[in-house]
Amino acid sequence: MLLRENPDCAFVLFTTGGRGPDLDLARLAELPNLLISVQGLEPLSLELCQALEEQRMLYGVHLPYGPDLSVLPQQVDQAAALEPLVVFLYPQNAGEPEKNQVAQAAAAARTEHQFPFALMALPGDILAIDEIISHSPCSLTFLPDGQAVTNQG
Repeated sequence: MLLRENPDCAFVLFTTGGRGPDLDLARLAELPNLLISVQGLEPLSLELCQALEEQRMLYGVHLPYGPDLSVLPQQVDQAAALEPLVVFLYPQNAGEPEKNQVAQAAAAARTEHQFPFALMALPGDILAIDEIISHSPCSLTFLPDGQAVTNQG
């Protein structure tokens, strides 16, 4: 398994709020280099977060944002109720001005300890952390269709 063979790498599994039969939490709990992130706007998110807590797993919540950033503060507050370790904000049809605004707001929230979780803007914050740790960003994303994408494309 990729995660077991690379114990010095960190992996984030982004999933919907639903808990399908393929999501064997007891087995995944054995992987110390895995963080599961739950789609925060799904109806079953609370149930999955509670199941992750029962397995004593750290977890995150991810939220999409688009051109209208006015709804994002309320969504972040709703995600806080799920008690995640981290909230990931990812662009969905957002332009560069919105991405920059979200990145600045996430950095300010971390600096000011605004939330009881880390607020991270994707993909920039992950690449910045990776560059600090490994001296060059080396992110690999697997899309739902199985396609692998690096930070270069």
